[in-house]
Amino acid sequence: PFLSIALTELDGSGVKVGAQNIGLQSSGDYTGEVSASMVRSMGCEYVLLGQSERRSLFKESDEQINKKIHLCLEQPNLNVIFCIGETEAESGNNLFSSAIDIQIK
Repeated sequence: PFLSIALTELDGSGVKVGAQNIGLQSSGDYTGEVSASMVRSMGCEYVLLGQSERRSLFKESDEQINKKIHLCLEQPNLNVIFCIGETEAESGNNLFSSAIDIQIK
């Protein structure tokens, strides 16, 4: 419901509205999930994917994030803001480059 409020309130202002996440399915009944096509049909132009919270709390894998990216790119004018980065442990062990390489493949 908040996306529709934001879209209505910001209509004509030049400010773009995006979703924080999408589901892994392109269609079907998946309670609580929102598909890329639903986000786009509402008028959103962006989806934020790969957040560290989704990776750590929901155990979202690189493969799942990759699938979500592809679902977004199948929608006309739905752009992805892709979050990448290393964990604190990876940072402490100077594994920044390795962690990023894995995430962007």
